[in-house]
Amino acid sequence: MYRPRQVDQAVIAIWVSLGISVAAAIISKWMNYATDGYFVGTVVLYAIYCLLPYHIGRGSNTARWIYTVLSALGLVLFLGLGFADMPPPDAIASIIVTPITIFAIVRLFQESSVDWFEEQGAN
Repeated sequence: MYRPRQVDQAVIAIWVSLGISVAAAIISKWMNYATDGYFVGTVVLYAIYCLLPYHIGRGSNTARWIYTVLSALGLVLFLGLGFADMPPPDAIASIIVTPITIFAIVRLFQESSVDWFEEQGAN
């Protein structure tokens, strides 16, 4: 079975959200909202996070669930804390990335996607 279009769309959405987040981190550093340590930690975190769309695209159900749990925690924290102590570029990026993340999660759990991940785990 070929990879469903929904999975492709989710992977692209994840890469787009990562790109927006990295751009926001660079802008925050450039505008002196972020310290050197905060910036380096953020870049390292995003570098590790890049493994998820790669593995999701290869059919890893584990990566799909890790992405979902981390995204859900991030959404809950963002909605719960709002913009408290968040640099303006990061706040704007969070507003943009939130619907993209929800879109990706929905696409990853549609019937054809679930079937494909199950099939990949059987191989």
